[in-house]
Amino acid sequence: MTAFLQQNVLDTDVFCFQEAGDQLRAICRKILINYKLAFTNKNISDDEGFSQAICLKKDLPVLSSAAIGLDIEMSGIGQYVRVPFGSQRLNICNFHGLSRPNEKLDTPDRLKQSKLIIDFFSNRPGFTIIGGDFNLTPNTESINLFEQNGYRNLIKDFNVKTTRNHLAWDRFTEKYDYSDYVFTSPRLKIKSFKVPNIEISDHLPLMVELS
Repeated sequence: MTAFLQQNVLDTDVFCFQEAGDQLRAICRKILINYKLAFTNKNISDDEGFSQAICLKKDLPVLSSAAIGLDIEMSGIGQYVRVPFGSQRLNICNFHGLSRPNEKLDTPDRLKQSKLIIDFFSNRPGFTIIGGDFNLTPNTESINLFEQNGYRNLIKDFNVKTTRNHLAWDRFTEKYDYSDYVFTSPRLKIKSFKVPNIEISDHLPLMVELS
């Protein structure tokens, strides 16, 4: 992780992290000295909790921010910030969905958390980008809801083959190729979207460059 941040710190306006525990936070404080660091925590049970981080360049104004789903017991969490984007506004959501049950399929709670995120951004003008570990397979209704509500699915549009690596596959008996996604407003122009095979964790980094 340290090497990855050092390689990308000069060219990245916003970093979004999940499972951002004490070790990662210490790395962020050491390397991202020209960034504003925002951390959010939520615990559901002894077996499931969320620790999120959004790091923004210090010269990038934050117009508003919130934690989506923080007060809803059986929901993941979306860390939200709104920033200027040219003459427009850009809504950014760092989302981590429920990991249990372990099968990454629809449940009533997972459907509710997708609707929660979609409803939150439905009345916020400007462009929206939502990314993170949804803990869902591509063919679920919880994922399809985003496309049904007009979002682009960059994983599908850019024909990404997997967002995981052997660090996940060696650990779990189920070989899930996907659980991470990026959804964007349809008119948001994407200059590039990459999911490089870099083993910074058991999830590959999702790297979006906007026009």
